This record gives sequence, structure tokens and C-alpha cells, in this order.
Amino acid sequence: MYSNKEKEKKWRKEYRDTHKDYFREYGKKYQLKNKDKLKQYRIEYRIKNKIEIRERNREYQRKNRLKIKRWQTNFKKRRLDAWSKIIPKQANCGICGKLIKFNSTNFSESIHFDHRYEGMEVIKVNPSEWLLGNECNAENIEIWKSRNFGMLCNKCNPHLPTVNRIDWLEKALKYAKQSYVSNVKKL
Repeated sequence: MYSNKEKEKKWRKEYRDTHKDYFREYGKKYQLKNKDKLKQYRIEYRIKNKIEIRERNREYQRKNRLKIKRWQTNFKKRRLDAWSKIIPKQANCGICGKLIKFNSTNFSESIHFDHRYEGMEVIKVNPSEWLLGNECNAENIEIWKSRNFGMLCNKCNPHLPTVNRIDWLEKALKYAKQSYVSNVKKL
């Protein structure tokens, strides 16, 4: 019925299944013992087989596009759910007072985080992207709280410049006063 090769293969699989813990521990010990050697092997393998790896990745992505998209969506959702314990689910825009929500799918109702310190923060990228890319752990919570990002709506956020904000606001205020005074004089 089975050839010797098939019997041996079946026996090995059964043996491995019944002794999973042993093989797991052995693998961990081997990896710790040969960490540098394995790292060097992986680097050499990637350099040597760069094109094949790229093709394999493209093929996998093409075949599993929906699966990957679903995984990414679930991953982002879990990350943002973890951050929702730190960031309020609802807030008011810092300028106009409009009600805005964290992690909202509606762009006009979502919180837009504002760089208050002219781009001199530790978090130089888009704050929402930083939240997606970093776990909600004690160190990252400390970084987030120390930055004190403003929460604005989608209409107020693009009107404020990141650099030279005070000068810009003074000029805008001066312009508004001049236009107001000229309109009052006409009446």
C-alpha cells in the first residue's frame, strides 16, 4: 500500500506532531546558539536570490490580494483600538468647536492632529500614521503625551501652517483688522 519512503515520511510527521514541544525548544536553543550564523546566511541568501524572492513575493501578493488587504485592515483596527484608550473618542475642534471623532471613517468628522511645535517633534510624520505604525505601549504613550498634538477638524487643520505659525496669524489678524476698518469707514 505505502512505499517505504511514504511510511517513513508519515512516521516522521507523526513523531514531530507528538513531540512538538521538544522540537520547539530545540529550535529556540539552536537559533540562540547560532544567531549570527543564521543572520549571515539570511543576508547572503537574500542577496544571492534577490530576483526569485521578489518574484515569489509579487506572485503571493497577486494571488492573496484580498487576504492581505483584510489582514492589513484588521491590523490597523487593532492598533487604533488600543490607542483609543489614550486618545478621546470624541473631542471638539480647537479652533471652531466642531464635534470630531477619533478613528472615524468619515473624513469630515475625524480628528486631524496638528503639529504645534513647527515640526520639531519626535513624531515628524503624520501623527495618524505614527499611531498605526507604533504599538500602544508605555514608552510610546509617553512620547505621544509629551507631544501634545492639537485636535482640529478637516476645515481648520489645512489653514494653519506648520512653520512660522505666529507670524502668519499676526499677518492674518492685521489683514482682517484692515479690511474691517475699511468697511466701517465706507458705511
